Amino acid sequence: MTFEKPNEFGQKFPEIYFVLKPLSEEIKVYSNRDIYLEIRKKYGYKAWNSNDVNWPPLMPESEANKIVNSIAAKLRLPADLILQPLKKDEKKGIWTAIWWRELNGYSYENDRVSVSIMGATGEFIEYLKTYEGSVCPTVVNISEEEALKRGWDRLVKTLPGKLRPQASELFAAKAALRIVQSNMLGRVPLPIKSKNSRLAWIVNFYFTGGIEVIESEHPTEAEWEASGMALDERVRKWHEMGKPLRSYEVRYDADTGGILGTSFVLPSFLWKLAK
Repeated sequence: MTFEKPNEFGQKFPEIYFVLKPLSEEIKVYSNRDIYLEIRKKYGYKAWNSNDVNWPPLMPESEANKIVNSIAAKLRLPADLILQPLKKDEKKGIWTAIWWRELNGYSYENDRVSVSIMGATGEFIEYLKTYEGSVCPTVVNISEEEALKRGWDRLVKTLPGKLRPQASELFAAKAALRIVQSNMLGRVPLPIKSKNSRLAWIVNFYFTGGIEVIESEHPTEAEWEASGMALDERVRKWHEMGKPLRSYEVRYDADTGGILGTSFVLPSFLWKLAK
């Protein structure tokens, strides 16, 4: 729905967009997109060169923190949402704050709130909320080592026979504990009725071809170039190996060890037909 009126924070913006949760008045999405586009145009945005915007210097993180926390106080966020370090996007000219939902120290996979403001002047630009999970037990009876072992066993069974002995050389794995929705695989709905939350080991595998890629939050020019070359080599190796899985995911209930979901993989007898 669209309303042409000042918002509850006293800012007179031309349009406010609300997405309301059914049977309630909870605001899930708020966007001042028009004012953002107007400000962006003011600083030289051109459709044919969208990256060339001469934004003014962004305010310090400490100042941005005060503004987003002031907005959060008015939104009355649930107490189990934990503020993360703010993210600065100099290309878009904004600061964004994200609060992840946690229970007993474990993060929910999807439940979070984000607030974005103009990086130089602090106008409230966007608010997004996902809060669908439920309170659940956080008992961990399955170790990370056990979750990884079970995951490797399942991954190997999905690969063509000739690649199975090389699985540990061709793939890398990582595991993390997250509270997930039993009817979701990440953000993809699963065809089951239950919507209970569960603490789970999310085990991810990704094809490396045995080629290491430098991962850095702020890479140097040399690291960036080396990473690009390594990624190109990975792609070449992936084609050379017959285009096996690029990635694979399996989820185990941290309490019972039961499987909560996996990536879709073709049965082995259909593998050749899929090539």
